[in-house]
Amino acid sequence: MYVSFNIIGRNIKQARKAAHLTQEQAAERVGLSALHYGRIERGQRQVSLKQLARIGTALGTPFEALLADCILDQENVASVLEAAADQPKGCAEYALILLDQYREQLKAYALKLEQTDARR
Repeated sequence: MYVSFNIIGRNIKQARKAAHLTQEQAAERVGLSALHYGRIERGQRQVSLKQLARIGTALGTPFEALLADCILDQENVASVLEAAADQPKGCAEYALILLDQYREQLKAYALKLEQTDARR
């Protein structure tokens, strides 16, 4: 499974434009620097769930709309969606993003271990 932060950034940009805000205005409402906020919109920075929730609130956009179509690989997604079927809307998307971020952290940790072993 791959979560596209480029697509999330695109969704944030569309929501910001719909709210008739500049990047600077949106960044100020969210409590981020304009530089950091711009990088999120361009998909150059991974946005945390907390930041995504603040962005949605600041732009008056549901959290789910910011996550729309961000999952590019649908492998194993059906089981997560089924497990979250009785949960409030958006829970499945949260779970998928958390799983993806956890997977990336594990890959980074494994790489660090390999590099440490190679130095020995």
